[in-house]
Amino acid sequence: MAEDEGCFGRLSIPRRAWAPPGVRPHAPQQLIREYTYVYAAVAPAEGKMTSLILPSADTEMMGLFLEHVSKTYEKYFVVMQVDQASWHVTKDLKIPDNIRLIAQPAYSPELNPVEHIWEELREKQLANLALPGIPQRKMAAEHTSEADDVLLQALLEPAQATVKLSWLVWHGDGDTTIINNLNSLVVNLEDALTQYRGTFRRPTQQLLAYAYEMMGKISFDQLNYVEANGRFDEMYQLGQELDDSNIIALAMTHQGDILRKRGRYELAVRCLEVAQPYAETSDPYIRGMRWQILARAHYEYGYESSFLRAIDHAQEIALQTQSTLDAKYNQFNLIEVLQERAQGYTMLWQPQKALDIYKETDQLKPFRPLRDLGSYTIIKAQAHAFSGDIDEGVKLALKGLDIARGYGSKRHIARVQKMYDRLSTTPMSQHDLLRDLRDALMHV
Repeated sequence: MAEDEGCFGRLSIPRRAWAPPGVRPHAPQQLIREYTYVYAAVAPAEGKMTSLILPSADTEMMGLFLEHVSKTYEKYFVVMQVDQASWHVTKDLKIPDNIRLIAQPAYSPELNPVEHIWEELREKQLANLALPGIPQRKMAAEHTSEADDVLLQALLEPAQATVKLSWLVWHGDGDTTIINNLNSLVVNLEDALTQYRGTFRRPTQQLLAYAYEMMGKISFDQLNYVEANGRFDEMYQLGQELDDSNIIALAMTHQGDILRKRGRYELAVRCLEVAQPYAETSDPYIRGMRWQILARAHYEYGYESSFLRAIDHAQEIALQTQSTLDAKYNQFNLIEVLQERAQGYTMLWQPQKALDIYKETDQLKPFRPLRDLGSYTIIKAQAHAFSGDIDEGVKLALKGLDIARGYGSKRHIARVQKMYDRLSTTPMSQHDLLRDLRDALMHV
């Protein structure tokens, strides 16, 4: 494994940002010297990773992290690559029996794969953000009555990292290894909630709700709609208990999307309309998501005017929504809305309008994570094929199918199947390349 620590704080990270022509982009800035540290260890070849959020970078915290790694991988003997920071090489560091540290050459961070995690977080997740604060962790209880609070806070901090990192890994390259930790996380949180009534009960319930959301997204991606709906229903119930409009609106939006996918258009629209009062009092990105999913339902069932009205609302909100961690986690931004508009035009048999939009999104986002690349390649394939360019359409569809197989998304593969089914009812059904696409789908 390779190990490193990343320092994260409230000093803003300014980066270039996109804005419409003639509009100066606005990004929040602040200079507040307040920090926390993330300790992470990865085994890239095995697809394994573990992390902790700790208050400082020193010998004591390094010892705690090594103990965590030792227990997490107790069945392994871990050879761990580290840099030559003083807390890595000191004789005071207690190293567990199943771990051996190997120092990398001095001044060579490029040799450590963990550095790429920090790059990803700083460049794509934390740029142009002004964080309101960093929760201070109480490291020890001053009174017996505070002991539960300390224990639960110790559980919450690594759990928050697990949920966020699991999404980053899953969305980035389709590796679901870290997501397996979500099941044990949910069990731990549920056990804590059955016995705990202290200060941290509400944030624990909120964390559990978002863990359910993550698990629901995974099930939805695998076309396991019953399981996904169950996860989102758990999320909805927690939202009701907390009277949290963000959680309620998100859960109902996901449930509406499941109903759409299962062919229950009227019920999907009704569910999304019922979610509107909650969405109106929630964060802007949630309001935008609801309109985006509603637009998706309308175009899939051929209602062009309703689609345009909904997608216009979503795009208006996207233009005004600041880039936050939550917005990125839920993939709501202007590029995603533009791609949704393009997909709507494709499904409404107006593919040239879609292709014009894709020329713009190609420039706005030239580099994409693996899962994003697979999805984007497939929807572009549909637009080309429906415009009559079967050669380019099938070429992109085969490429997208191959990428989607790599990260195991049944949902994205189903999009290629839907494209083939649509084309097979047109005069283009006799095209030789379409037979190649059929053969490829048969061997998925």
